Amino acid sequence: MDKLKNKTLIYLSDNCYLDIERGKYFQNGLEITFSKNETLLLQCLAQSMGVSIILCKLYQTVSSEDRVSSAPRNVSQAG
Repeated sequence: MDKLKNKTLIYLSDNCYLDIERGKYFQNGLEITFSKNETLLLQCLAQSMGVSIILCKLYQTVSSEDRVSSAPRNVSQAG
């Protein structure tokens, strides 16, 4: 697989990479599946290796407007 042509893979080291499209991490034959948010966080961290990241950027990564929030919502009930 050509590392330069595949934009969904982030190579971390020899035999170790993150497949963004499938939400999987591979290392020496071991395969781990991550949730969508876990994959987004890992992608953000992997693409920023060697650079400090503020917490706000990580929060924005998993809470963009086009995603459904899993946070509880206030529901008012008529009495």
